[in-house]
Amino acid sequence: MRHSFVSPNLVNHRLPVLVAGMAALIFGLSSCETTAPSGSAASASPHSPAAAPSLAEGKRLYYGRCTACHAPEPIADYTQSEWREMVAHMRKRAKLTPTEEASLVAYLMANAPAN
Repeated sequence: MRHSFVSPNLVNHRLPVLVAGMAALIFGLSSCETTAPSGSAASASPHSPAAAPSLAEGKRLYYGRCTACHAPEPIADYTQSEWREMVAHMRKRAKLTPTEEASLVAYLMANAPAN
């Protein structure tokens, strides 16, 4: 006679509970999954939580990297398109990475008047 460590009644009663628990765990973990924000930092709303670090980095770059060679200009003195042109022209000289450029542009767009 062969003995089983688990009785058939125990399996029959606990199996549905185990399956339901596993399903709840999988569902719960999948709802906690994070995804990267879509779009670039320049297109993010300045008031969204995802944009806050980008704007802080942009401000740091503007008052750190840009003012290493230039006096800080009031951002409102130039339109958004003028700032975009200036950043595109100066990005290589300032040795901005694409991420830094996006942060700088996001900061300037959040503070410059529309075209």
